[in-house]
Amino acid sequence: MVQLADLRSRDYESMPYFARLDASMLDFAGLLDFLVEYAGLSREDLGKDFWIYYNAGMLCDSFIEVAEVILERGISIPDWWPEQVQQIPLFQAQYDAEEVLGIVEQLPAVSDLSLPWDSPEEAAC
Repeated sequence: MVQLADLRSRDYESMPYFARLDASMLDFAGLLDFLVEYAGLSREDLGKDFWIYYNAGMLCDSFIEVAEVILERGISIPDWWPEQVQQIPLFQAQYDAEEVLGIVEQLPAVSDLSLPWDSPEEAAC
């Protein structure tokens, strides 16, 4: 399982612009990777559009592809995941935070999971 840090403690505002952009993209990629693994989605499940977007660094488009599969299959996501996404400043001009967060809010959540940043041993399972 992907190792995650609690993004509530990440101080994006103190970072120079490009460092903040890099950190934002890496943090969102980590959350996206976690979601793909958690949902048990395979390369075939996600389709070629996901991989084109992902490899091009178009993570918001990649997320939309993942969200569509999750919604189609009725998979619930960890209840802490949306809050972590909300911590990340979005820098892609074609999206605003409300659009991405609106999609996140549509995903069903489950609340009986441990937080992956509290116990790396459990998160690795």
